[in-house]
Formats: sequence, C-alpha cells, structure tokens
Amino acid sequence: MNDIKVSVIIPVYNVEKYLEQCLDSVVNQTLKEIEIICINDKSSDDSLAILEKYAKKDNRITIINNVKNNGGGFSRNEGLKLARGEYISFIDADDWVEEKMLEYTYNESKLKNLDLLIFLAKNYDDITSQFYEIDYYNFKCLNDSFKNRLFYFDEVKDFIFCFAVSPWLKLYKKELLDKSNAKFPEERVMHDNPFFYNIFLSAERMELIEEYFYYRRRHKSSLVNMRGHRCQDIIPIADHIINSFKYNNAFDYYKKKLLNRKIFLIRSEYEKMNENFQKKFFKYITEDFNSIYNDSHMRHEYLINLSQRNLSFYFNALKSESYLDFNSFNEFSEIMITTTRLENKIKRLEKKNEHLKNCNKELKRNNELIISSNSWKITKPIRKITCFIKKFLK
Repeated sequence: MNDIKVSVIIPVYNVEKYLEQCLDSVVNQTLKEIEIICINDKSSDDSLAILEKYAKKDNRITIINNVKNNGGGFSRNEGLKLARGEYISFIDADDWVEEKMLEYTYNESKLKNLDLLIFLAKNYDDITSQFYEIDYYNFKCLNDSFKNRLFYFDEVKDFIFCFAVSPWLKLYKKELLDKSNAKFPEERVMHDNPFFYNIFLSAERMELIEEYFYYRRRHKSSLVNMRGHRCQDIIPIADHIINSFKYNNAFDYYKKKLLNRKIFLIRSEYEKMNENFQKKFFKYITEDFNSIYNDSHMRHEYLINLSQRNLSFYFNALKSESYLDFNSFNEFSEIMITTTRLENKIKRLEKKNEHLKNCNKELKRNNELIISSNSWKITKPIRKITCFIKKFLK
C-alpha cells in the first residue's frame, strides 16, 4: 500500500548557495509521509554534493541526474515520472517553504477532496534581505468571495487569467495530473503557463487559501533573469498556451483573450530586450506573423480580435525589413495611440464640463425662482430670527 502522501519535486541547477535552506525547509516538514525527488540538471557547482549529503541522512530523498542541462520543464517532467504520492508539490531549489505547508495543504485537500489547492507567496530580495509582497502572487485581482472556500471551475472561468501560473504556488492531486496527461513544455521560458492552464481547465474542485507558505528568492542569477537568451522559445510557448485551451475544448470561449495574450507576450518580451536580442527575436516574430497572415482563416481571426496596440505591433512586423524599421514603426504607433487616447480624454472632459455648465445654469434658474417666490418673501422675518438665535447661541 502506498503511504506517500505528497511527492515534492525540486529541479536543481547551480544553486549551491541556497540549496541547503531549501532542503532544510522540506526535510523538516511536519508532514513526514513525503518523498523528495531532486533533479540535478547537470549542475557545474557543488549542488550535487549537497544533494548527496542530504540523501545519506534522509532516505526519503531521491536524486535524478540529467545527462545534460535540459531546463526546468524537462526536470519537472522527470520528477513526475517517479512521483508516487497522492499529491504533488513543486519547489524551486533557491526558494524555501514554511515547515507546516505540506501538512496544512494536504489535510485541507483531503478534507475537501480538492483537485487543486492554491496558496500565497512572499518575495525575498537577496540583496536587501527584505521581504515584500506583489499583487500577482496574492491574487489581488480576484474577488474575495473566491478565497478560503471550495469553488468550481464554472465560478471562476471568467477570472482564469487572474491566477498566477507558477507551479510552486499549488498542491496538485496526482490523479488529476495523470488523467490530464499534464507535462511541462521543454522550452526554457514560461513553460509553467501551458502546464497551469491545462491543469486548471481540467480541475473540478479547487480552493485558494490566504496563507503565506512559500518564499520566492530574487537574486541576480535567477533563471528568470535570462531574458533574451531564449527568445526562440517565446513564440512556441505562446502557441502551447493556445493549444492547452484547444485540447480542453475551451479555445472558442477565450479566443479573443488568447490571441491578444499571444501578441502581448511577444510584444512585452521584445520591448524588454536589448537591441542584440531584438535583432534575433525579430526574425522569429516575422516568420510567425507571416505564417498567420498567409493562412486566411488565422489572419481573419487575428484581425477581428486583436486590440489596437497588438494589431499595430502585428502589422508593423509584417511591413518591416529590419528590427530597426520595426522599432521605428512601433514608436510611431505608440505616439499615435497615446495621442488618440489623450484626444478622447479631452473630448470626454469637454463633454463633462458642458454637462456641469448646464447643471449650474439649472441651479441658478431654480435659485432665482425660489428667491422670487411668495413663500420666500413671507418667511424672510422667520429666517432673520433664526439667524439671530444662531449668532446669540454662539
């Protein structure tokens, strides 16, 4: 009989400075019936030696050594292959968790037969040693009525993009992962997006608890700081996200948001890159956008669903011969969009001002009618007496 309640999966790559704090927070969990699967992704520092030291002391730890450096998505998939627990937890090797996290989340999940349990996280700045919160990991855009209670997908389907996609913010029922054949794409960036949406669209019973169980370390060597180096993965990941919705028969319902989300992801990543990476990424963008344009059905879907800013970005790529042209067109588009927005704001303010002028005229007219009325004249002595009494009482 399987007595493992939670499988903890930890991808490890060159985190010797932080790994012991992470492992200490896991091996000291108040829930003891766990297995700890650590995937060493061909680390070149002493991470493997640290893993082996802990494995000698705790037989719950299993070490997988990747033959080459494959990235977090591949490593998590390797961990899933070995996982035997009722529930699955993912932890990044440079982060750490509260020691009661697994006991609390496991008991709550079992009590309510949850497919997915979500909790909160705090960021930790490794340079300043300060903790801080951000709205994304606290789900501030979600109505409080969804928090600390069981909810079903239909209740939150219109808020799906309010949920943080990070795999470490959740406890997953393994049965759900097996049923949905959930796997992480092996691209190096944003692979948590398709995985999360595939799970979320498959889950039935869920809960978001307002408990800070996870501490996310921010430091210079974080994988998330590799922006631009993996620009070839951004468009495939954006397509993986769309395919997750298609696989779960949810694409039509979210079509407008998904198509805009794809262009937004590409645009936002491009804008954050330096020129060297922009030059490289521009080639991938034009290849993808031209394939969309050459497919009449896809072209129509994008044209009728994209926002003004995303549509401008799309067409600017199609008519640009170089990334420099592309940047110039985008700058001009931003100026035009901003100008139009300001002009519309001015028109709204002028309309509001005109309305206030009319209201003021109406008030003056009503005031004149009151003053000229007989009742106003008759009550004049009474008003004088009232005014005198008020002054006397002061």
